[in-house]
Amino acid sequence: MKGPGLSKSEQANYAQLDELKSEIEAECDRYWRGSGIDWRPLKPVAKGVVKRADESQSDD
Repeated sequence: MKGPGLSKSEQANYAQLDELKSEIEAECDRYWRGSGIDWRPLKPVAKGVVKRADESQSDD
């Protein structure tokens, strides 16, 4: 049963997890600094097809 938002305890838990994530990322940055390796996962790539404006007008 999900409500429109998070309860106070859930918000506190997420804030704590976000703080831990930031600390872990900072540690990884320090560890890998100077190696030239980007340890972070790749950003997601868009899965859709982008049409140019002149192509989308051909439906008339």
